[in-house]
Amino acid sequence: MLPITRVRVLESDPAGVRPQLAEMVRQMPQAVKGMSVVIDSDVDTDLAALLAALREVGIQPLAVSEGPLAEAARAAGLPVVSRDSGKSSAAPPPA
Repeated sequence: MLPITRVRVLESDPAGVRPQLAEMVRQMPQAVKGMSVVIDSDVDTDLAALLAALREVGIQPLAVSEGPLAEAARAAGLPVVSRDSGKSSAAPPPA
């Protein structure tokens, strides 16, 4: 099993993501290097620039969640996954 983290993109300007990534690397460099992620975004952004920013710090984008970046992801050859995929759900309470 491969641990995968969701990276939630809240900023439409990829340049605005870079300082946040730099801070994350500063706080936990070993955790970030090689981290496998699914990109989850409600905003449209330049996917190529976002991918470059993530890869610069050692993060490995594996897929993009369905949403505004899905078409660009498909064009770039990245898989597009359901927003619900990989999320664990609690078992229903016993009756």
